[in-house]
Amino acid sequence: ERSDSMEVWRLDIPRIPHLFTGTGDLFSALLLAWLHISNGDLSLAMVNSLGSLQEVLHRTSAYADAQVKLGKPYGAKLLELQLIQSKKDIENPPQTFKAIR
Repeated sequence: ERSDSMEVWRLDIPRIPHLFTGTGDLFSALLLAWLHISNGDLSLAMVNSLGSLQEVLHRTSAYADAQVKLGKPYGAKLLELQLIQSKKDIENPPQTFKAIR
């Protein structure tokens, strides 16, 4: 059944001052997984996907900053997403976002 109604969502997401690669792929994978797990609840899927994504990015950013302080050159290698290290946050995302309709 087709619906002509439209919903508008607003999510305020703080910026992290690095340029990451793979965030769109990760977000897509998380959203697809959470849509399946939540039986199509888009609000819950968005909140969980963004919570996990932000934790991965914060962990990656902290790792890169720590490596630079140790003298490693800043670059794309330091900003590889810390996915393995973020396993718990991917499986059980922090509830730091709220989707507003």
